[in-house]
Amino acid sequence: MASPFCQFFIVSPRGDTIIFKHYRGNLSKDTAQIFFAHKTKTEEELPPIIHLYGVSYMYMHCCGLYFVFTTNQNVSPVFAMETLSRVTTLVKDYCGVLGEESIRRNFVLVYELLDEIVDFGFIQTTETDVLKSYIHNPASEVGDLYDIVGKFEDWGDKVMNRKTMSTAATNRPIEVGLKS
Repeated sequence: MASPFCQFFIVSPRGDTIIFKHYRGNLSKDTAQIFFAHKTKTEEELPPIIHLYGVSYMYMHCCGLYFVFTTNQNVSPVFAMETLSRVTTLVKDYCGVLGEESIRRNFVLVYELLDEIVDFGFIQTTETDVLKSYIHNPASEVGDLYDIVGKFEDWGDKVMNRKTMSTAATNRPIEVGLKS
């Protein structure tokens, strides 16, 4: 049986902890800050597994984010990296896009995924098809460029008092009915 993980967290490039899941009560809760401080003060590229103050940090840098598992026990490096890879894939599968904004918008979904993937630090399953029956929160889509442009068009309409509708109106359903 694999050794347990103690914590999982996702850190932004600015050092913000986006997601933090504490599985066992045997590590300090400031591990994310310790990891990021060490990552930023070290000028050369760090290996994917580092050991600081009796804690092993296994991390993957993906899409500008740091996905990190911590443990104070001996964990197989290949197992840890494969698990991190599967977690990033699952987050992308369920959120649609792997990025800071999508994780922030779907943090409830990500926590639900982590609850199903890891139980008291032990990995249960990382198969997308198996998790489908257990995950009940829908993903919140991240706004794209068209949403941003539409907001500016609506603002421009209000300022200039135009009598025409914005191009977003073409996507609305057409009401069909007879008028008398």
